[in-house]
Amino acid sequence: MLPPLARDGDLAPFLSGTALPTGRAFAALSAASSLVRAYCGRTWVTDSGELETVPDPVVQATVFIARRVALISDEGASSETAGPFSVRRDTGMWMSATERLLLDPYRISSGVTSMSTRGPLGIERGDVLVSGDLAGSDPWVLTAEEIGR
Repeated sequence: MLPPLARDGDLAPFLSGTALPTGRAFAALSAASSLVRAYCGRTWVTDSGELETVPDPVVQATVFIARRVALISDEGASSETAGPFSVRRDTGMWMSATERLLLDPYRISSGVTSMSTRGPLGIERGDVLVSGDLAGSDPWVLTAEEIGR
């Protein structure tokens, strides 16, 4: 098992004095670290198994996720209703938009990118004009050269 990306001491200030069962903080940090590693596509672990220096935003996102995991009720999801409003608290591990924002700079891209290409007339390749009765069976397609742009 890989070491957690954050320590118990990083998580403690976010628990508001809540005492956790033995091992729960470590388990929450380990689970959150797995999610962060899967999202970022990197481990922050050397070939010898030692934890590298983990960037602060990565530690922070790991702690925020671990806090939710650590404080999950053992009974499962819960919901509350007040008039026409209701809220459901899910027990699954998830990542907020803020956490993704913290982690995005540390993601490893797949190497696949897209870019716009333009032909000699400044028309994006693949630009087409579809004309005719679109509800019918045979609309015709005009390329950039055919429409003289």
